[in-house]
Amino acid sequence: MLNASCIRPRTAALAGALLATFALTALAQTPAASSGARLQTLEQSPMAIAADINLRRSVLYGRRDLDGAASLYTPDAAYIQLMPVLQMLKGKDQIKGHFDELISAGALAIVPTVREATLTSEKTILVGGDYAVLSRNNGIDETDRSDGRNRPAVSGHFSQVLRLEADGTWRIAMHAFARPEAVTAAELETMPHD
Repeated sequence: MLNASCIRPRTAALAGALLATFALTALAQTPAASSGARLQTLEQSPMAIAADINLRRSVLYGRRDLDGAASLYTPDAAYIQLMPVLQMLKGKDQIKGHFDELISAGALAIVPTVREATLTSEKTILVGGDYAVLSRNNGIDETDRSDGRNRPAVSGHFSQVLRLEADGTWRIAMHAFARPEAVTAAELETMPHD
């Protein structure tokens, strides 16, 4: 027999995931979400710049435009996964490869929430926030979960260094993130097993 208290959290999580996906879809149809480079000046607040670049990355990922999403990073960008496994990637091609792994694992959307953004010099912004990876089943078969539950979202935290490039656009020069659960097959293979 199903207990109503078990249904409500799952329903709320699914509703939240659907709402976030709907919001990203609506934003994807706005001109601000284009993949083209846009002149961003310090007339904008660091928070606005950070929110904009992260929103564009999410929209491009949602469209499966991995080249566009990778173009938001500097050519020498460091992409560091701290959890669930340590992985250090360098440059747009390796970052694009990680996005491709997420898509292969069934990740439908990456939903960031920028919590803080601080101008650290005239050409760098330090960013911190939270994010959720929304998916059908996060690439993990229902039978592989020890608790037997399907989670439509895995949450984590991120930190970035944005750098103002010579062409007048802000790009992500360093992106570090951590989440408690594996999403991709490579993460599952690397994690220690009982």
